[in-house]
Amino acid sequence: MRVVHLNTFDLQGGAARESHHLHQALLEKGIDSKRLVQKGLSDDSTVEWAFTSTRGKFLSKIAGYLDLLPLLSWPRRQKRVVWHPGWLQLFPVEKLSQVQQADIIALYWICGGFLGVKTIGHLLQLGKPAVWRLSDMWPFTGGCHYVGSCKGFEQQCGQCPQLGSKCSCDLSYRVLKQKKRSWDTSALTIVSPSNWLATCVRRSSLFGNARIEVIPNGVDTATYRQIPKAQARTLLNLPQDKQLLLFGAVNPLSDPRKGYKYLESALEILKEKNEIPLPGLVIFGSWQKPMQGHWPSQIYSMGYLHDEISKALLYAACDVFVAPSVEDNFPNTILEAMSCGTPCVAFSIGGIPDMIKHEYTGYLVKPFESSDLAHGINWVLSNSNRMKRLSQTTRQKVEEEFSSVLEAERYIKLYEELLKKRR
Repeated sequence: MRVVHLNTFDLQGGAARESHHLHQALLEKGIDSKRLVQKGLSDDSTVEWAFTSTRGKFLSKIAGYLDLLPLLSWPRRQKRVVWHPGWLQLFPVEKLSQVQQADIIALYWICGGFLGVKTIGHLLQLGKPAVWRLSDMWPFTGGCHYVGSCKGFEQQCGQCPQLGSKCSCDLSYRVLKQKKRSWDTSALTIVSPSNWLATCVRRSSLFGNARIEVIPNGVDTATYRQIPKAQARTLLNLPQDKQLLLFGAVNPLSDPRKGYKYLESALEILKEKNEIPLPGLVIFGSWQKPMQGHWPSQIYSMGYLHDEISKALLYAACDVFVAPSVEDNFPNTILEAMSCGTPCVAFSIGGIPDMIKHEYTGYLVKPFESSDLAHGINWVLSNSNRMKRLSQTTRQKVEEEFSSVLEAERYIKLYEELLKKRR
């Protein structure tokens, strides 16, 4: 069995890490697995740039900017949301030998100029089983990655609120129409990490009749493991004498979807109530740092962490991981924190309830209520015996349901079934 994984990045973002973990797990199972990316940042010998010529590498650097050019026609668009037209066709990936020789084509997050809508159509026309592991909603929308309250994707898009559009035949309408025209969904199996996203897929006008499987993300439990907290803090130069909250994602302070404003409000509430000593706040995923005078807690900024060992140490060093995202699929950060024995407090939205069992492996917060977010943080931190129990149950749940070994076995079973049907 030969599997080729296609993702825009090799390290950046949850989809990149997910494709890496699954790729490594498949290799350990003896599967011929390859990763093709538009932009490679690591020295991992198992990762290949899709196009290695001087021209190809130059195009890889500017493709993300070129793909966004159609958005310039929509000056009223929401500037801080992620939106991709997918119009570029710079990279004929379907002609690469790694793709031609593969038995299974595995798609992940392919935006930013890597695989345009028409290129994906060419891949689906190769006659090979294609498995698209969804990171967000872009594959079945007119360009946005999360729809909010909009239901346009259930019909034909148009009048896109994120574009600030009142036109029924706007860019979102044209993108979704092109997807419907270009893609043979009979060759495609959709894999959703969460039950929430699978429900959204079934409601979509594009993939409503496609095969949809739910396979949760897996985490490398050997790397993300319980490490003595004092040791982890010493290595990361974090204080030993106070409780620490951890908050992080890709651009956690600039992306409103990550909900940092709710965390700030929750910390203000904790400060006012003064029931527990105010914990410090550790932030990763950005060099941006909130102004200390406008943030109630002491801030410890860790910047970007690209290697798994540093992230595992950071999870283990902190007492609680807080995920106040207002819209999310199946964030790997929660799984990684749980695998390190760090309980999580998060809004009960998207795929998060698939991971956190309320008051057993963490605390599920009433959506968008800062007061309940503060209560959840207080509930975990105020009882040392409870914290020890939560640390044990979080790790146990990951080992039983979300290990990378289990994930690989589920994907291999799916791949074998698809190949058997093809024969």
